[in-house]
Amino acid sequence: MNTQLAIRPSSVTGQSVQYNGAVITSTGVLDWEPVIAAAPGANEVLVRATRTLVSPGTEMALWCGTHAQLHDPINRWAKYPFRPGYCAVGIVEAVGDNISDFVPGDRVAYSGRHAGLMMVDVPTALIARVPASLGDDCAPFATFHSIVGGTRLAMPLLV
Repeated sequence: MNTQLAIRPSSVTGQSVQYNGAVITSTGVLDWEPVIAAAPGANEVLVRATRTLVSPGTEMALWCGTHAQLHDPINRWAKYPFRPGYCAVGIVEAVGDNISDFVPGDRVAYSGRHAGLMMVDVPTALIARVPASLGDDCAPFATFHSIVGGTRLAMPLLV
């Protein structure tokens, strides 16, 4: 059972909530791990994912055990356990004290892993409001194109 789908929306106001995040623990093994999220820090927003985008390159290569840097001892990123995901769309659940650009209920595209909820550090992450005219099936591609295209031109187009 995909336990990520069992997560209910919550208004996080000081209490911590448990959610599940994908983790590749070894070649061909994808599992869900519990993650605890509390209220956002001053520069963070808590986002409830509605859709994430699987990378057919990096994530599949790590899952299949064929990533070129998996066995490179110098590379520290492409290792197991690997927490996949970097393109997502979701609803802002809660915002930190220093956040004025986003409010609970905003629909956003962001650089996030495959998880029911994710804390996003606004100053360092790719995150932008998604217009109502753009569906959840398309919105994660703005983050994807910003990353693989080598530019951050796609994210401002969402605002």
